[in-house]
Order: sequence, then structure tokens, then C-alpha cells
Amino acid sequence: MDRVTLALTALADSLESDLPAAKRFIHLRVSEDVPQYFTADPTVTAAGYDSLEPIAKEIAAAIRPNPDPPAQTLHGRVREEIVFAARTDIAWDPLEDALRAGMTGLWEWMMATIPTLGVDRSTQLAVIDSATRTLFRWLDQTIRYARSEFFAEKARVGHTAARRRAEVVRDLVAGRPVREEQLGYPLMRWHRATIIWRPGGTIEPRAIRHSTERYSVMSAEGDNGAVWAFVATTDAHHADSDAIMALGLDTDVRVAAGSVYHGSAGLVRSFQEASDTYALALRKLDGRPRKVVNYREVNLETLLMRDQPAASRMANAELGELAEQTTRAEKIRETLKVYLEQACSTTGAARELGISERTIRHRLVTAEHMLGRPIRDRIIQLGAAVRVHDAVAWRDFRSDESVLPLADRSAVL
Repeated sequence: MDRVTLALTALADSLESDLPAAKRFIHLRVSEDVPQYFTADPTVTAAGYDSLEPIAKEIAAAIRPNPDPPAQTLHGRVREEIVFAARTDIAWDPLEDALRAGMTGLWEWMMATIPTLGVDRSTQLAVIDSATRTLFRWLDQTIRYARSEFFAEKARVGHTAARRRAEVVRDLVAGRPVREEQLGYPLMRWHRATIIWRPGGTIEPRAIRHSTERYSVMSAEGDNGAVWAFVATTDAHHADSDAIMALGLDTDVRVAAGSVYHGSAGLVRSFQEASDTYALALRKLDGRPRKVVNYREVNLETLLMRDQPAASRMANAELGELAEQTTRAEKIRETLKVYLEQACSTTGAARELGISERTIRHRLVTAEHMLGRPIRDRIIQLGAAVRVHDAVAWRDFRSDESVLPLADRSAVL
């Protein structure tokens, strides 16, 4: 093979083996150039993040000499992002801008990588020319398909009874007057709001149990295949303890739940908490996968991660060496986290981790050495920093997990 062919192959190999770095270039460029994209529906931005790796793999395959003919459709993850966006109020322009910015970021990764391939200047220029044309040919084709998919999905979205009920809920959240008769649901009770979705599938509002002896239940069709379910009862304890069980959910769904509050204002507050928890779960910043995520379990992450770049900078600055992705740092960081959660009790941390207090104390000394200061001087800041660091690490750890619901193309909307 000639030098250009070998260099293009090496570039494609580098892209496939260095996906985390390529994803960082893409994400940084979108963050800087299209900040409005990140204020969109969390389902859209979560799907966009999940699409970065398959996009990079597709482009690596296209860069290789004599590639297979490109697919005449969108990659599944990209299609999810576009379909979900079409089911919200997002306009097309931010989506296209994000795609273009992302490909600019990937091009920047290429420009940084090509000089490391060990080829002469003329070969580098030939590789830059070929890779650039391939990259932006892929982008033009993807934008054509994505635009067509976006507006076709917009045309398909209809107004079912459950969707109309969702509009009434939105009116309530916006502070507009809403009568119980419009909802078919009692407002002057204790409420717990939930957002329910099936990873990799869809869930219908009619799949939710709608009445029991103790509870009243209302479900509405949220965006992107999720269902909003509200449980009302005259007993606050019942609403908190087993209201979710009353919904009769399948075992393969996930639930983001707000806390229990009273009256119409309480319903709105609980729904806002459920929505914040849902956004965190879709961004994969809520911890290891579990069926039910309660707002009170992730309220600190929800608050801190509203500005994720700033939160990450704070965490890295606070933790110093403890933020490193090494086995030693991870072990010490986990010990510090449990110690702080146990109100700075070595006894409680030892019991929680199943190790001796002597080991806990030894690790805490190591933590202070890595931090360069006593733990007691920065207890609040360290607790927040560890939780932010873990949240970001969880997102990458769970990058291949199917979290998002999928649009049901066969359904009559």
C-alpha cells in the first residue's frame, strides 16, 4: 500500500482506539459554539451524547481506504436524538448547528492526531485533504437525512387524550388556573409525581394502573416515550412509602420520583423534582442503574450539575490527586466519600465498607496527603466534589447502557 493509504488506515485506527479523546473534542466544540443546545429537553441532549461514539466509529470506517458504501439512513442513536427533538418544542436550527459544531470538533481532533502518525509533510497534507472531504461529506448527508426525519416526525405527532392531559399539567406547572374536572384527578390531596420510561422501548399510559382502594392515579403522555404518573392519597405516609408500587409497573421500567407534597402547588413541586431527577438519569449522572431514583437521593447532584463544566472544574480543583483515574485514587476517594456520608465516623465507615477502623484511618491519612490539607478544613466542599466527580464518571461508565426510550414508529399518534 502507498503512504497515504497507510496513513489513512492509521488515522482510522487511532480514531477507533481513542474514542474518549475524540468525544471530548466534539463535546467541547458543541458546548462552546451551541450552548443553547444544552438547554433543550434532556432526552435530546442525552441521546446526542450517546450518539458521539457511534458517529466517530462511522466516520473512522468512512476514512479507511476503499470503505463500504455509506448507509442510506441515519445511525440509530442519531435518529433517536432527531425523533425526540421533533416531539418537543426545539427548533431545527440548534440541532443542525450542534451537528456542524460536533464535526468541527472531530476535525480538530484529526488535525491534532495526523502530525503524530509519523509520516512526511506531503503525506500529511494528502491525509488532511482526504479525511476532511470524507468528514464533511458524511456531515452533509447526515444533515439531509436528519432534517427529513425531523420534519416528518413533527408531522406525525398528534394529540391523544393522554397527550392532551399532559398539556393541562403543563398549564398547571405554568401557574395557569386548572380545574380538577379537566384532569379527572383530585388536587387537594397528597401527591407524588413520577416520570416512567422503559430503556430501549416504549411504555403506554394505559399500562399504568389507574385506581386502587387507597390511591387515585393520573397518567399523561410525556415527550419521547415517557409517561408522567401522579399518585394522590389522603395519607402522606402512604404516598411516600408505597405509592410507586400502586402503579403496577413492569419490572423493566425505570422511575424518576419526586417527593410528597400537598395540594395543587404540591403536585407542581413534586413534578418539578421528578423532572429534575429524570433529566439527571437520562444524562447518566444519577449513579448505577436502578429501577427507582428518588429526588432526595440525587438532589445535590441535580443542583450542582446544572452547570456541569463549572461543577467538574470545582471537583477536580478540590480533589487534586484524588480525582485521578487510578485504582489507588479510586479506593481512597471511595473511603473518603463513605467517611463523609457517615458524619465523619471511622466506625460507621468501617462498618459500611466491611473493613477495620485502622484501615479507614490509614486511608484517610493518605487522602489528606493527596489533598495537601486536613479533611476537616473542607468537609462540605469535599463531599460535594466527590459526588460531582462520581456523577461524571458514572456517565462514561454507563456510556453503552440503553437508557433512553425509543420512539414507536408503528404507533398511531
